[in-house]
Amino acid sequence: MIYYSTMENNEYNYISVKEEVPCPKCGEKLQPVDLESFPRCPYCDFEFVRDNALEDFVLSPIIKRWLRNIQQNFPN
Repeated sequence: MIYYSTMENNEYNYISVKEEVPCPKCGEKLQPVDLESFPRCPYCDFEFVRDNALEDFVLSPIIKRWLRNIQQNFPN
C-alpha cells in the first residue's frame, strides 16, 4: 500500500499496489522487476496483457521511492 498526502488539505490518500502477482498460467510469484522489460512470464512464457493494472504494478517501486524521497526532502 502506498500512502501520500496532498498539499492542499494535508489529507492522506492511499494507493493499493501488490508487492507480487502470481502468473495465471504457472502460478509463479512475479515481482515488478520480472515484468518491467518483458511482458511475458520468465518461467512459462505466458504473455501478460498490457493494461493500467500491470503498469501500476511495474511502476510501484519507482513511485514508492519517489514518495519516500519527497517525504524526506519536504517534511510536513
